Amino acid sequence: MVTVFDPTEALKRTSAVLLFKTSFFPTPELPPPPAPPPTLASSAASPAVLWERALASGDLSWSARGNVSALTQHCSSPCIEGMKDNLLLKRKVFKGRSPEAPLCRVFTRVSRQSKRPFSSSCVTLAGQKWRLENGLARGGSEYGPLTDLPDWSYTDGRPAPPLKGQIRRQKQREEFARRAVCLSAEVDEGMKRWQEKKEEKKQKEEHVKSLLLKPKGNVLLKNKK
Repeated sequence: MVTVFDPTEALKRTSAVLLFKTSFFPTPELPPPPAPPPTLASSAASPAVLWERALASGDLSWSARGNVSALTQHCSSPCIEGMKDNLLLKRKVFKGRSPEAPLCRVFTRVSRQSKRPFSSSCVTLAGQKWRLENGLARGGSEYGPLTDLPDWSYTDGRPAPPLKGQIRRQKQREEFARRAVCLSAEVDEGMKRWQEKKEEKKQKEEHVKSLLLKPKGNVLLKNKK
């Protein structure tokens, strides 16, 4: 015997069960929802005072954009007025929270017009050029009395012992000078070798050309006679 599923019969049974439950087990009444906390616009204090309190406590989790709008509209402070266009609200819904209660944070966005970029490269190049023209180093800390001489001296004129920084700089300069001389000698040797190879190649080409231009065959025999 094959049983055929009848969706109409199943729907009737489900409706009967629900009717039985609602008639004998009434649904309990839910308590009324709690009253929402007072917003910034509905508080008795002035918006400027509320703003200072919020900044002091660090609580900026306002759930409505209208609170900030009302705050900026009623405030006469130039600082708040200037921040009207720079207030940026970002809503974040954390896991476990309902979408009806998002967490809002207020971030101040600095305008690009308030930035004042400046460059000191022109001044640096001008000072560097002047120092090089007057026989000085490119920077004032490379060498000179303020860098090489000790920071103190004896009252009787005795030379003061060098400091650790002066000894370190002296060793670095010696190493740099030794390296510069070595590299300069290598460059000179390479240039000299390159010139020698160039001359050898030129002499070989001239020798080949001279061999090609010599008389051959009957012309050579006639010249010998």
